[in-house]
Amino acid sequence: MPKNMFLEFKLIILYYLYFSFFLTVFLINRKSLGVQYFFNLTDIVLLISGCLFLKKDSENKWNLVILIAIILFSFLSILKGTHINTPILYLKIYLIFIFFKLYSFTVYEIINFLNKTYFVYTIISLIVYHTVPTLFYSLADHELNYVDLGFTKYLVFHSIEGGASTIDSYSALIFLSNIFLIKDKNKKHYFFIFLSLLMIIYSLKMTPLVGLIAGVLTYYLIRNKYSSLIYLLFILTAFIIALNLLFINPKVYGPIRFSSVMYVVTHARSMIWVQQLEILVKTYTLKDYFFGNFTSELFSVKAYQLGGFEKNVYYDNPHNTYLLLFFKAPLLFIIYYMKYLNLIFKQFNRRTFVIISFIGIACLSNSSLISLGNPVYLIILAFLLTHQEFKINNSAL
Repeated sequence: MPKNMFLEFKLIILYYLYFSFFLTVFLINRKSLGVQYFFNLTDIVLLISGCLFLKKDSENKWNLVILIAIILFSFLSILKGTHINTPILYLKIYLIFIFFKLYSFTVYEIINFLNKTYFVYTIISLIVYHTVPTLFYSLADHELNYVDLGFTKYLVFHSIEGGASTIDSYSALIFLSNIFLIKDKNKKHYFFIFLSLLMIIYSLKMTPLVGLIAGVLTYYLIRNKYSSLIYLLFILTAFIIALNLLFINPKVYGPIRFSSVMYVVTHARSMIWVQQLEILVKTYTLKDYFFGNFTSELFSVKAYQLGGFEKNVYYDNPHNTYLLLFFKAPLLFIIYYMKYLNLIFKQFNRRTFVIISFIGIACLSNSSLISLGNPVYLIILAFLLTHQEFKINNSAL
C-alpha cells in the first residue's frame, strides 16, 4: 500500500471513530440507544478491517487469535442474556489498542486530531447552549447550577450531550495534552490551552479540578514505573476499602461518620454505590461474575441529591467508571485492568503518566469516560501506551 494511502486510511479510521460518536449525540436518548450500538458496530467493523489489513508478523497472529476469542465470548454473553452494550464496549476497547499498536501515529497527529474535534464539539455546544439550553438539559437553570465567585455569578456550561460532566473532563484532557505532550508549541497549541482552560472554568466541576491537580503532581512525585504502579494500586485499594466501609455502615444521617463525609464529598454518589453493591451481592451468581448481568432495570436505584431536588428519581448509573465496568462484566474488567496496569508499567513516562493519572482520577466520579460515547479517552490511552518513543526515552517531548 502506498505510504500516502496508508496515512489516509489510518486517519480515516481515527476521524470516523469520533464522527460516529458525534453523530449519535443528536440521534439518541436514554430510551433508544439503537443508533449508538449501530454506529459502534460500524466502528468495530472498520477497526477489524484496519487490523486485518496489517498481517505483518507472528505477534499480530496472536492478536487475531485473541480477537476471535473475544468475539466468541461476546456471542456467548449475548446468548446468556448479557446486554449488547458490554461485548461491544470490550471488543471496541481491544480493537482500538490493537489499531494503535499496528498503525504508527506521531504526537502531532494525535494532538491535531484532539484539538480539531474538541474545537467542533465546543463551538457547537456553545451555540446550542446559548440558544436552546433547556432542550438538552431540563434543569439547566436550577439555582444549584450557578457558580457564585463573589464578584460574578454565572450558569454552569452544559455541552451538547446535556451536562457539565461531559465537557469538563474533556476540556481538562485537551488542556493537559497540549501542555505535557507537545514540546515545541505553536500559537495553535496555546490557543487550545486557553480555550480548554476557559471551558474548565465555565463548567467548573470538581472532577477535572481534582484530576488536574493530581495529574500535575504526579509529574513531580512519580519518578519511575514502580512508583507509578504503587500509585495506581493505592488509589484502587483506597477506593475498594471505602466501598467496604460504606457497605458495612451505609446510613447517611445521624452523628458525623465516614458514610456522612463520603455522602458530602461524592455529592451523594456514595449512596448510589452502596445500593448497587447490595444488588450485586444479592443477585449475581457465579455465571454472572463470568459473563456479567448488568441491566438498567436491575441496577436502577433511588437517587439522593444534596440540594433536595429531583425527588423520586432513579439512577442505573453509578457515576464511577470502575464500578460500571465491573458491574457489566466482572471477569473482563479484571483481565483488562491487569493488562492496562502492565502496559503502564512497561511504557512509563513522566509526561504521559500525567494524562493517565488524570483519567484514572476522573473515572472515580464519572462513568462516561471509558464507554461507547466519546472515544477520545480510549484513543489517547491507546496511543500513549503503544507509542514507542515514550518507552524508549522517558524525557521524550
